[in-house]
Amino acid sequence: MTNEKVNVPELRFPGFEGEWEEKKLKNIVELLKDGTHGTHKDTINGPWLLSAKNLKNNRINITNKEITEIDDSQIVKGLNDCEFKIACDVTNPFIGEQGASYVFGPQKGASTELAKSLDKSLNHFADIIKEKYDVAIHNMEGAGAAGGVAGGLCGCLNAELYSGFDLVASSLNLNKVLNSHDIELIITGEGQIDSQTENGKVISGITTLGHRFGIPSIALVGGIQGIANSFYDQGLIAVFSIANKPMTLSQSIANTADLITKQTEQIMRLYSARR
Repeated sequence: MTNEKVNVPELRFPGFEGEWEEKKLKNIVELLKDGTHGTHKDTINGPWLLSAKNLKNNRINITNKEITEIDDSQIVKGLNDCEFKIACDVTNPFIGEQGASYVFGPQKGASTELAKSLDKSLNHFADIIKEKYDVAIHNMEGAGAAGGVAGGLCGCLNAELYSGFDLVASSLNLNKVLNSHDIELIITGEGQIDSQTENGKVISGITTLGHRFGIPSIALVGGIQGIANSFYDQGLIAVFSIANKPMTLSQSIANTADLITKQTEQIMRLYSARR
């Protein structure tokens, strides 16, 4: 690891830094067991699980290249009886140029050098998981989601990865909704549209689904960092930013509701003019 200082964005939710204690994890286990009709299945958000306090150490550091083995002898009773379904909005593998470190590291302030070091550490951690549980997460599709948390859950808890959009679409019966209703336009959104958007993000999922039923889509986003031409071939007809003047990220966040409302009005005025 490097001691290089990097500019890391502030935590979005400072109160949730991921310090689950054993008793809280027990509550999760009971929720899974008692809340799912005895099948032990549920969809759970995993990042805080991997950041849980270790009984012997202050933190679990999965990027430490000096890790030699995983000791799960003190695992919470009942955890092995649970079946975890992890909803992911990206398809990135655990390691490599499209993996967690190289793709998401820079978004959190990591330099190219640091991202390379992190990738080597995660590769080592994946080797340890393969040796311990005989699960290969190195190139597993979606294992790089949430900075590699998805891969850790698959390796250590035998979790299954699912497209987050597909899970939501299925629960809402979205195929039936789009096919049976008189819908002529879909307006979707994302914080930022970039090279990652087509790797399982909501915009990609909803535009592709809408395209199957001949419904065009318009995306309303905070920032535009590049749009793949393939998007326009799968039903996306235009992308608009909510910014109405030069502004900082904090200004945009503080005025999001108003900015979305005003830009949506302009979009609908333009769309209505086609008639």
